[in-house]
Amino acid sequence: MSQLYTQIVTVFLGFFAIMNPIANTAAFAALAGDRSKAEEIKIAAKALIITFAVIAAFALLGKEIF
Repeated sequence: MSQLYTQIVTVFLGFFAIMNPIANTAAFAALAGDRSKAEEIKIAAKALIITFAVIAAFALLGKEIF
């Protein structure tokens, strides 16, 4: 179980570093502009779903793609 935990933490930290949420927060704020809070939430949710789909596709189909 300890090895699984270590692997999960390693993968999460890798995703965290690649996505750079600190810099992307500023980019999202600039792109969202003067939109309403509901629109911002909708945009963020859509981005999250698309990101998850891309990561899941590469995780599941990585060997077939490459």
